Amino acid sequence: MDAAGRVLEGASSNFFGVLDGCLRTAGAGVLAGVTRGVVLTLAREAGLETVPEAVPLAQVPRLSEAFLTSSSRGVVPIVRVDDHVIGTGAPGPVTQRLGALYEARRLAYAEPITTA
Repeated sequence: MDAAGRVLEGASSNFFGVLDGCLRTAGAGVLAGVTRGVVLTLAREAGLETVPEAVPLAQVPRLSEAFLTSSSRGVVPIVRVDDHVIGTGAPGPVTQRLGALYEARRLAYAEPITTA
C-alpha cells in the first residue's frame, strides 16, 4: 500500500481489482512487471475496460474480483483481503479469463524443454 491507502503490489507481484466492471491497477509508482504488462495487453485485446488507478483499501469490500500477477506464478486469484471476502469468495470470470489467456500466451512463447 502507499501512503494514501491504495493497494499497489506485493514484493514481486502487482495487484488488480475489478470495481464497477473495470479492471483497475496502479498506473505508476509500482513494479513494472512483465506479467502485469502482458495481462493489461490481453485485457485490452479482450475488450475489457482498464483503468490505471490503484484501488483504495476502503474500496476493497466493493471489488467483485481481485488477483495478483507475477512472473513466477502468472495470474493468482485473491478471494479475501483481511476480513473482506472478494465477490463470491471464488475466482471470478474476469480473473479466470485473463488467467487462461495469460497461460495460452505463455505456452505459445515458451521454448520446448529438451533432454540431452
